[in-house]
Amino acid sequence: MHNFLWDRMRAIRMDLRMQHIFNWQAITMHEQMIRFHIIAMHELCEYTRGEGFSEGFDAHLNIEQMNKTSVELFQMYDDHRKRGCPVPTEPEFRGYYALLKLDKHPGYKVETAELSLDLAKMTPEIRNTNEVLFAREVARFGVYLVSKDYVSSSVTD
Repeated sequence: MHNFLWDRMRAIRMDLRMQHIFNWQAITMHEQMIRFHIIAMHELCEYTRGEGFSEGFDAHLNIEQMNKTSVELFQMYDDHRKRGCPVPTEPEFRGYYALLKLDKHPGYKVETAELSLDLAKMTPEIRNTNEVLFAREVARFGVYLVSKDYVSSSVTD
């Protein structure tokens, strides 16, 4: 079921882009796709080939599609904001994206400077929302733990 939904959502996202559909319904669809990828990562990350999936769960492809969907969604948010129609759910998804950037998944390792650059591109109103502030605190805490080597010491204890 997951592979079918993943494939259909990818096709829908590509169709929306090719047909230049960037309205409120397209925004809602992209947001639902991102939520699907988040839930899939949480629920299916431990499944491998033969454990309910003929092809296994590919976290890398899931993150890749979530990343692509986020980028397209943010372009729509920016376009709507420029027309004076901000989207109320934008902070939620900017926060998810900031948290995604903190993931140390192979192929998606992001330097702290890159996250800082993404945050700097946000409007002050978005950057100072609870959702984005939470992601920033998680980033600071993660950097603190790594710098203090608490992560490796807690694993060995």
